Amino acid sequence: MVIALFFRDDWIRPLLGDVLIVMVIAYFIHAFVAVSLRKIAIGTLVFAYTIELLQFFNIIDILGWRHSQLAHLTIGSTFDWRDLVAYTLGIAIVLFTTDRG
Repeated sequence: MVIALFFRDDWIRPLLGDVLIVMVIAYFIHAFVAVSLRKIAIGTLVFAYTIELLQFFNIIDILGWRHSQLAHLTIGSTFDWRDLVAYTLGIAIVLFTTDRG
C-alpha cells in the first residue's frame, strides 16, 4: 500500500510493487489457511492474472468506477503485460524459497 501511495516512478511502483504484492498476498493467506503454500501461491497467481484481465476489459469503466480512487488502487485501471511478468516472478520467488521438506 505504501508503494502504491508514495512511489510515482517507472520501476519501484509498477514492477517491484507487483512482485511484492503477490508474495504478501500468498504468505498472508497461508498464515491463516491450512493449505499448502504451493496451492495458495498458484491460486494467488490466478487471482492476479484475473485482475489484470479485468483491467484489459476496462472493468472500472464497465462498473462506473472511473473516478473512484479506491477502485484504481485495488483493481487498477491499465492493463500492462509487464505486470503479468512481475506477478509470475513474485510467485516464482515464493515457490523457489519454500521449504520442501
